[in-house]
Amino acid sequence: PSRISFHNKQGTGIVPLQDITAYSTDPGKNPFISFYKETIFDNMADDIPDVIGISITYQSQILPGITFARLIREHYKHTKILMGGNIISYWYDVIGHYPEFREWSDFYIPFEGETALHSLLQSLQGKHPLSRVPNLIYFHNGKVYKNPPVIEDINTLPTPDFSDLPLEKYLSPDLVFPLSTSRGCYWSRCRFCSVSSSFRGTYRSRHKDMLYRDILKLISTYD
Repeated sequence: PSRISFHNKQGTGIVPLQDITAYSTDPGKNPFISFYKETIFDNMADDIPDVIGISITYQSQILPGITFARLIREHYKHTKILMGGNIISYWYDVIGHYPEFREWSDFYIPFEGETALHSLLQSLQGKHPLSRVPNLIYFHNGKVYKNPPVIEDINTLPTPDFSDLPLEKYLSPDLVFPLSTSRGCYWSRCRFCSVSSSFRGTYRSRHKDMLYRDILKLISTYD
């Protein structure tokens, strides 16, 4: 048995794809359908994006994420959908074997996404073919293509930029920003963990001087 609410979904693990599809289309069992329609789609008629990215990091985000994707398909037929996150990495081997994945999203980026996302957006602008986008899974002429994965050098990544977020709307007494000091897990053997699969069994730490620079920049920008 499962229990669904706006902040959590309790159940017996990752549910079968057919059940996800059934719940994502059933207004009587899925509270996210009416919530998304009233709070998002009724207010986006004049500002339709070309691409919408959906991150599914934890099991509790599967149903709201898939529901959102299906509603995008329904309302904005020309908008491209991209999915990423730990759960997408966990599903890496089965994407393409089930028709549900083709229905939910145009593109999937498992594993790390900074370089891949930037490269995908450039490809959609016609700057290079999809085959050059690292980590990308896409569909063409009835076939599924999985581009070679790339492990990010986290010491070449810039300080995170949160300037486009409506920070004043977050329910927090003070601004709190996530800052990645490392990636992966030095142990990487826990079978229950979906995080390790996102980093392909690698562990890397960001240099302390770069972390110090990140902290100073975030403080000076948002304090």
